[in-house]
Amino acid sequence: MKGSGWIIPILMVLFLFNGCAHRQMTELNEANSLVFGYIDMDDSPAKELEAFTLKQVLPKTDKPYWNMRTYEGVFYMENMPNGSYQLNQFGGPGGFFSSASYYWFNFPTQADGFRVTKPGLYYLGSFKYKKAGSFWNPKFDIEPIESPGEREAIEKILQYSKGTGWEGMLLKRYQKLGGKKQ
Repeated sequence: MKGSGWIIPILMVLFLFNGCAHRQMTELNEANSLVFGYIDMDDSPAKELEAFTLKQVLPKTDKPYWNMRTYEGVFYMENMPNGSYQLNQFGGPGGFFSSASYYWFNFPTQADGFRVTKPGLYYLGSFKYKKAGSFWNPKFDIEPIESPGEREAIEKILQYSKGTGWEGMLLKRYQKLGGKKQ
C-alpha cells in the first residue's frame, strides 16, 4: 500500500475540523427553541462532557433522540420543536489512565421530563456528576448546582451562534442576567 501514508493525516485534519464545526448553530427557525444546560464532570471517570442526548416522548416520532452539541460542559441544541423531552444519556472520553476509552451514563426514566411549550430559550440548569454506589456496584447521581449558572453557559456557547438569529436572543438574555455588552 505504497503512497497511502497520507490518508491518516488527512482523516485527522478532517476530524479536527468536524469537531469544531459541529458546535456552530444553524439559523433560527422561529417556530422552535434553543435548549441548553451544564454538567460538571470533575468527579466523573470521563474527563469531559462530549456527548449528551435527549429523548422526545411527545409527540411521538420515528427519530426521538436528539444529539446535543457540547462545549466545555455545556450541552445545547437549537431548533427543537415543541414537545416533551427526557434527559437520556451523556458521556465522554476516559482519562489517560482510564481503563475505558469512553464512558456512557444513562439517566433513569423521568416521569415528567421537561416541556418545550413555545419558541424561545430553555435553560435546564447546571448539574454535577456525583459518584454513588461502590467500586463493585458503580452508580452515579446528578445534583443541581448554582455555579456556573445560565449566564456562564450562555457565555460559553454565544460564539457558536454568531451570524444566526440565536445570537440576538442569547445576547438579550445574557445582558438581562447581568452580562456585559459584547
